[in-house]
Amino acid sequence: MSSSPSKITVSPALPTEFLSLSRLENRVFYNEPFSAVAYGPDRDSEENIAKRAAIFSKAAEPGGQRWRYAKAVNGTGEIVGFAGWGFVPASKKKNDDGAKGEAVKGKDEGNSWGTGANIKFCEDTFVVADQYMVGSCGGRDYASQLSQPHPQEIDEGANMSRTGHDSCLA
Repeated sequence: MSSSPSKITVSPALPTEFLSLSRLENRVFYNEPFSAVAYGPDRDSEENIAKRAAIFSKAAEPGGQRWRYAKAVNGTGEIVGFAGWGFVPASKKKNDDGAKGEAVKGKDEGNSWGTGANIKFCEDTFVVADQYMVGSCGGRDYASQLSQPHPQEIDEGANMSRTGHDSCLA
């Protein structure tokens, strides 16, 4: 007897859910070697999870970069995935990508990469990548997308993409 997959619904994520999104992202990527090198042994601390949620919130604010998030929720109400879409206006060309953190010089306890993060590695990875994006777009606006974790079904992944895209354009 095979069990049918649970029903997944996709809808825009609310700011009150950003902490849940941050926890999910942390669980999904905690054991990834990149995460270990970039964010260090304290990457799953409550402080770091709260910092990431604050970054989601800041990125969703009007002005500058504009990020929208969609969540995938199973039949029991648990958030099992999410995706984010960011639009970076050409006028916002500084070392702040809003989705992954921002480059902050100084002690690691004061940076948005998180306590224990390898700041130089994060800057070399994310900030330099953003600079390439700005350069490759010839100074025009560009869009970025992130998704975690992999959707359980292809149809739900497409649904999440449509929902998120539609909410970004609204």
